[in-house]
Amino acid sequence: MKIEKNYLEKSLATLIVTSFILGFFFKENSSGGGQIDYQSVINNFLLFKEFSLNEINWDLYQSTSLPIYYIITKYLIPMNNWSLYLSIFTFIASFITVILFYKALSLKLKNKSFDWGLFLIAIIPMLSPFFRTSAYWSLEENFGYLFFLLSILFYIISQDKKEFFGLAIFFGCCAFYARQNYAFISIILFLYYFNFQNFFTKKNIIICILFFLFLSPSLYFFYNWGGFDPLGGIRVKFQKENIIVVLSNFFLYLLPFLIFYDFDQIKKIIKIRINIIISIILILMIFFIFFFISEISNETLYYKNKLGGGMVYKIIFHNNLLITNFYIQKLLFILTGFIGLLFILLFSLNNLNFFIFSFITLIIFSNVSTVYQEYFDPLIFFSVLLFTDIIKSKIFNKYRVILIFYFFSILLIAYIVKIIL
Repeated sequence: MKIEKNYLEKSLATLIVTSFILGFFFKENSSGGGQIDYQSVINNFLLFKEFSLNEINWDLYQSTSLPIYYIITKYLIPMNNWSLYLSIFTFIASFITVILFYKALSLKLKNKSFDWGLFLIAIIPMLSPFFRTSAYWSLEENFGYLFFLLSILFYIISQDKKEFFGLAIFFGCCAFYARQNYAFISIILFLYYFNFQNFFTKKNIIICILFFLFLSPSLYFFYNWGGFDPLGGIRVKFQKENIIVVLSNFFLYLLPFLIFYDFDQIKKIIKIRINIIISIILILMIFFIFFFISEISNETLYYKNKLGGGMVYKIIFHNNLLITNFYIQKLLFILTGFIGLLFILLFSLNNLNFFIFSFITLIIFSNVSTVYQEYFDPLIFFSVLLFTDIIKSKIFNKYRVILIFYFFSILLIAYIVKIIL
């Protein structure tokens, strides 16, 4: 039986890796936005190649992220046949990202030998339509994952070998330069390393100096931009409807992990009778519905232009053949958001790092003009397995192949939704 399981895991892993490589040669665009976003990459890459950093006209910069991707590729990628080299560079960086993820999971589990089952879990991001498209179309996103995982890798190592904490901080700050929403990594590292019981220790001083040195260059960009992005700060004011969109994406990506959740720990933490818990949840749900019901209309940007929102949004509002009443669609969407919130709270029990990640993500993406699914896939997947103990449960070992089919179905649905819309 064990031989059959290993054979299945090896076969699935081979298929996923092969499809990922083939996607590069066929220039796959499973997310639907690769070709469009690539035009911005071309513009930004040539902008950095042509001008020095202090000469760049930021009005021409077509990204909301800090430009570490273009600063690095400026010096690594030659102008001769640059498009091909940039594509290969991004693809290799994406491949390394998955290897780093496997290494981080191995260290978390203290595995000393190669584990095909764990490797199969680590390569699930290769099924993400957004990770794949970014890898093939030289987009910025996967560069952020690379630094994020390097930071987490050294964070795990530093728990035994304390001298590596500086590298964890360095790569955590690099992740921030790839995407501002990766600020959560720096917060997690600071809370973990800083000794709040004795402020004026040598290590605390070193930690503060490192964060200052690594993050202070970002002030140059924020000063020139007049805010936290080239458009002059937070692009739009806080939007309540974005909260539901963000939470619905958490619902989508946390859902399959419920089967691995140890619900016994809830009984240990929350010593309240089940009928009281259900009553509290129902009261919160009613309040949640009344608070958000008026925020979603058929004139919103998401609905009108069919851009953003994510898969849950599109399935409920644009591809819903069963429920055509818009008011009921709104109720259904708000309920998925509420369940997404419950999922976050559930997975945050005894997991402060996951709560910080979820909270920072919710705050940041509630203040953008349009929320896209690519902001969460595969970031939530990385965070669940790295910040919680789901992967250590016995039931995870037994049924982990379910995750493969779940995320493969998301890839297929992404193709279908792209064709329909």
